[in-house]
Amino acid sequence: MSLDAGPLPAANLEDHAERVIRAYDAGQLQALPPVRLLYRLACLERIVHCNRIDVAKAYAEGAGAAYSPGAAPTLLTLLQALPADFAGAPGDGFVDAADSDVQIVSGAPGAPMLVVVCGNAHRFGADLNLMHCWLRRLHVNLVYLRDFRRLFYLCGVRSVGDYGETVSALRRIAADLGASRIACIGNSGGAYGALRLGLDLGAEAVAALSGPTSLHRLAPKLRAIAESQGVALPEEEIERSSLPDLYAAARGRTPLVRLVYGAESHLDRAHAMAMGRLPGVALMEIPGWKNHAVLGPLVALGLFDRLLRWAIGGSHARADQMGASPSPK
Repeated sequence: MSLDAGPLPAANLEDHAERVIRAYDAGQLQALPPVRLLYRLACLERIVHCNRIDVAKAYAEGAGAAYSPGAAPTLLTLLQALPADFAGAPGDGFVDAADSDVQIVSGAPGAPMLVVVCGNAHRFGADLNLMHCWLRRLHVNLVYLRDFRRLFYLCGVRSVGDYGETVSALRRIAADLGASRIACIGNSGGAYGALRLGLDLGAEAVAALSGPTSLHRLAPKLRAIAESQGVALPEEEIERSSLPDLYAAARGRTPLVRLVYGAESHLDRAHAMAMGRLPGVALMEIPGWKNHAVLGPLVALGLFDRLLRWAIGGSHARADQMGASPSPK
């Protein structure tokens, strides 16, 4: 029987995740009976959501054996790439509050502020508990954002206010944290938000992973989503949603930008190319990659850490070789 065969008993996932955690804590993880691969992956998601990254890393080893390098799901790639020295839960007390659209983790005084803009699934390619294991190593101030309305942050962050109020709130947060500079990083639907917020915040750098650079074609869908939620979506926000136009109009007073996309993901590539000719914008193309999700291959290629450190690197990032090459070869 295939490991992927059969339905996933979702009702039992939480019980199984707790059983795995207990077995790990008792040193008996290897004694657990095997389960189907997709069920193991779903269980891993639950364990990560419980912020037991150490358990998830250990339990991922059995699932990872079924995949060739570079073809593993993003979750497995992230877990298997975690060095042992930070495989456990973060030591700064962060636990993702899935119902919060603004979460702040203070770093060292005077450190940069990195605004992490989640996509429409309210994640950054993976559960924020797992992503925080990567991001906390930067020793910066972190601000995690979610747009529960799924309107690409055009109407701002719900708990804060409209778009203008969200920008003002982020400026106040940066001032309160004593941040030396601001950088943004966004994934999928959050890539647009990161680019737009980065421009209006005066960020020094923005990294955008596989996201739209214009929302014109999505306008009917966005209007319908806004109407279903009783949200007033300003028409002028849609009309001026072309990021290439907004960045060009800023006449160089723009962040440094890195746009990451799969070379064979034609829509993502087209959106990136629309901005690629602007000053300060560089394209990072993943050769041969067809999928919208690029976090996994970035990690597998060893480029994700480099991208993060470029983003927070300040003005010296202009000389970083990452920005000089259109693709990670």
